[in-house]
Amino acid sequence: MKENGSDNTENTVTEYHHRMQELLMQLSMKFLTVTTDRLDDVIIQALKQVGGFTRSDRIYIFSYDFGRQTMTNTHEWCGPDIKPQIHHLRDISLDICRDLVDAHLQGDPYIIFDVADLPEEDRFRTHLSGQQVRSMLTIPLRDRGGCYGFIGLDAVHTVRQWPDSEIKLFSLLAELLTNARQKLRQDKALHRAVHQANMASRAKTDFLARMSHEIRTPMNGVIGMAGLLLETDMSPEQKRFAEIIQSSGELLLNIINDILDFSKIEAGQLDLEIRDFHLDQVVKGVVSPMTAAAEKKRVSLSCEIDPEVPLKLKGDPTRLGQILNNLVGNAVKFTRKGEISVRVSLERLPTVLRFVVTDTGIGIPEDQLSHIFDKFTQADPGTTRNFGGTGLGLAIARQLVEMMGGDIGVQSEPGRGSEFWFTAVFVEPVSVPGPAVPAAEKDRARFSGLPVFDGQVLVAEDNPVNQEVAREMLTRMGLTVDIAGNGKQALKALASRSYDLVFMDVQMPEMDGISATREIRKSSGLPVIGMTAGVMHRDREACLRAGMDDFLEKPVNTSALAAVLSRWLPETALPDGSDTDRAMPGAAAGTGSGGSVRKSSWSRGVNGRVFDRDGLMERVMGNQVLFHKVLGLVLENGPVRMAALTRAVGAGDLQTAFLEAHGLKGMALNAGCDVLAGMSEKMEAAAKAGDVSLAVRLLPELEQQYQQVSHALTRDYKEQAP
Repeated sequence: MKENGSDNTENTVTEYHHRMQELLMQLSMKFLTVTTDRLDDVIIQALKQVGGFTRSDRIYIFSYDFGRQTMTNTHEWCGPDIKPQIHHLRDISLDICRDLVDAHLQGDPYIIFDVADLPEEDRFRTHLSGQQVRSMLTIPLRDRGGCYGFIGLDAVHTVRQWPDSEIKLFSLLAELLTNARQKLRQDKALHRAVHQANMASRAKTDFLARMSHEIRTPMNGVIGMAGLLLETDMSPEQKRFAEIIQSSGELLLNIINDILDFSKIEAGQLDLEIRDFHLDQVVKGVVSPMTAAAEKKRVSLSCEIDPEVPLKLKGDPTRLGQILNNLVGNAVKFTRKGEISVRVSLERLPTVLRFVVTDTGIGIPEDQLSHIFDKFTQADPGTTRNFGGTGLGLAIARQLVEMMGGDIGVQSEPGRGSEFWFTAVFVEPVSVPGPAVPAAEKDRARFSGLPVFDGQVLVAEDNPVNQEVAREMLTRMGLTVDIAGNGKQALKALASRSYDLVFMDVQMPEMDGISATREIRKSSGLPVIGMTAGVMHRDREACLRAGMDDFLEKPVNTSALAAVLSRWLPETALPDGSDTDRAMPGAAAGTGSGGSVRKSSWSRGVNGRVFDRDGLMERVMGNQVLFHKVLGLVLENGPVRMAALTRAVGAGDLQTAFLEAHGLKGMALNAGCDVLAGMSEKMEAAAKAGDVSLAVRLLPELEQQYQQVSHALTRDYKEQAP
């Protein structure tokens, strides 16, 4: 019988230790994965589990504040019928329990077997008796900085002596708490470091964006003036000097664009803009402008797209063109004789394409190939000296290719040439037949190469020039168009009529586009497309946060407009024989108004002409009547805005100055007056920043540029009178 009793005791002890190990494992997992926001909950759960396992009456945690010489109860668990004490135990003076504190500072537990054994005059006995504590065990909490608190257990109902196994359990719990505390400190420091790094990256990107804009604006002026100078009578030597100024300025702008793009990619602020496009137009748009430079060197430049490659795709044509422009541009730059070829083939289904640019140029040494796509890298130091460049182009190309889900590589042999290749993933857009379109609209669509849509749209835009251009573009695409001059008018129009889509300018008087969109979102899921001249990622984010569904950058071009419309409205099928798969929208030679549209060589922020006539004619799609009307509106409204802006700046009314500068910028952008638009944007930024002195300094330059624009437009207005 004695033996059986001994076996039962051993089994009980074994089971107890097994349960204790399981408990410790559970607690370890909880504290290992705990996050800052859940730490308090996990601590309370741990106290409850340990208290229940050891049948304690009360288990708690105190933290020390040695600077104030106090301690505070931070966490507590109480057993059944035990009154909580945590709310009464804050900022307790350490003077009442010096023996306990001294033991903890030495790293030792402090145990009171029976409180009644303490001297009657002892302040700690009085303190514990007031809480009906009969026995107490405390374990210090220590980290590298020393003791910062303790775990305590109270026996209330009876006097209790804790076995060594339970003291060990509480000591291990103390270690788990300390480890969790250190882990969270490290996590917090890591998060702080990551946040600071992100902030620094964002600050760098914003700084580069501001600086690039500040450099672009005067550089656009230099290039624009050089362009005007080239149109005057000059001696051959003077013409050569002016051409050097113009080409050097354009080179500098390309360098600035590379630096800004790379900083955006590194900061994760460069997004692909997915839309429908025509592949052959993107490829030809890159190759055609470089043909002259190649022929000048007696180098042939050819382009081939395999027949099985689909031409109508969905992806980012701008970034695809940027990659091709870099590779083909390098081939032209580094090839002195021979040939350059560009080929596009189908890598694999469904739509993974392979682009190959082959040249017979100088080639790249084998030891340079492994890091040719690294930033600030060129084949050798002499490359920069002889050919120029930042060494960022291929690094940007690689990152853009990776964003497109592809790979990039090169094979090369010095003296024989190079073959750069990359792959990219695209999608073939699904064509959904729409309702029938009137014959006149079909003819117009066939004639202009524009897609045709079905529906009624509202355009909220305060600038009369932008209103007319938007109306013409949308009408040409088969849509019925209403115009609202501000956010309030837009809401009023929406209350009285049903629309399929709203184009919402962001900056408008009385009620801006952001506020109007928030009002719309209270009761409707109607698609809202934001329109703004802002080009930074945050401008797009502001539109989307307000509830807008999509985004258009001003000045709006027909391709971008058609891409947005195709995402939100059904496209109407064209009649047989009018398929425009191999013609880019808006790139047709003829128009319905007797004018002609040719692809403009101008792009925003590059050539910076006083007046880009071709660009405006393209935006109004060759409509001579509308072209003349737009010029008239600019000449009519421009002086009014300039006078209001001058008055506002003189009076220090920067809110009005901001609105007038923004309106002038939008009008200038749509009219093709890039230098004026850039100066207006500078004034807009000064007003927004509250910088009166800067606004005053900018005003004379802005007025002078407006006078140049006014003269150029007046001349064209008179010559083109219908």
